[in-house]
This record gives sequence, structure tokens and C-alpha cells, in this order.
Amino acid sequence: MKNLASAKREERNISFDSGGIVSSPTENTIIPAKSDFEFLRVYRGDLSIDLWEKIDQERFNLSLIACFCSPLGDCYQSNSEHISVEVNSCPAG
Repeated sequence: MKNLASAKREERNISFDSGGIVSSPTENTIIPAKSDFEFLRVYRGDLSIDLWEKIDQERFNLSLIACFCSPLGDCYQSNSEHISVEVNSCPAG
């Protein structure tokens, strides 16, 4: 499997059809209430097939915890089951 860095070195045309990974930073990001924020997307293709298949196999074993604060300073921690609990503050990155 070729990774994205080696594909770039070879000056290949990377497209979503050939696979790849797109991520977005989450630090200092304002996400409006009731909205979604996609921080990672793995496209299935030759460049990312091994990673895509591993994530596909393990996806039901993954859990996420997110901590977020409102503009008013109230902070909450939420888990994969969409249960939010108020916390004093969110840990730094």
C-alpha cells in the first residue's frame, strides 16, 4: 500500500476515488449547537485501503469522548452514547 506522502512525492494525482484521509483540527473551533463536525474521513481506495479496512473492522469497538464549552463558559463532556455531563473545564489538547 502506498501512503499519501509517497504518492505526493511521486507527483501522482490524488483523488477521493484513489483513497485518502482528510482531517480537520478541532482545537479552538466553534461548532454551532445541533450541528455536526466531521474531524476525520477516510476514503476507500488504493492509497488507504488497509487503514479503511482496519477501521471498518474495529468501528464497533471504538469509543469517543469529546469535551466542549459554551460561549458562556459552561463545559460538558460527551461520550459515544451521546450522554453529556457537565464538567468544570475541558483538558487542554
